[in-house]
Amino acid sequence: MPTLTETNARLHDALDAQAGAMLERLTALEIEALVRDWSTFRASLEAHAALEEAEVLPRYSALGPFERGASPQLVHADHLILKKTLRAGDDALEKLREAAVEQPDRLRSVMVTLLAPFLRLRGVLEHHTEREQRFVYPALDRALPATERRVLVAALAALENAET
Repeated sequence: MPTLTETNARLHDALDAQAGAMLERLTALEIEALVRDWSTFRASLEAHAALEEAEVLPRYSALGPFERGASPQLVHADHLILKKTLRAGDDALEKLREAAVEQPDRLRSVMVTLLAPFLRLRGVLEHHTEREQRFVYPALDRALPATERRVLVAALAALENAET
């Protein structure tokens, strides 16, 4: 059976790959394909965060006290920042779609002004992944009974299977 840490790493690797592919679509000005990819990415990220909020963080919170940078409150704050950044990405995508119709000759210039939320999302996700992989999931792998670990691995794996 894979560990929680390994399973979460695979999920985050997939999310990072999706984020990279979206940046490629964005810079290639493939707006409609980007919109489709964004929808899939958004759903995957939101489902992952929801599972963590409901199942992972309550178990992790019980393992305290935590060293600097490892608190469950910081993981929760990461999720809030990711949600806020997703909303900024939604707004940027809407502006890109409008520009594709109303100002197609300026689309590249508009895209450059709207890169920030997509780049920020990738950075926040990378930081969040590091926090989870360094603190959250290894602690759960060490502390939880095997039956509980199996339940969480199965729940994370279900998310992974939903992405493919």
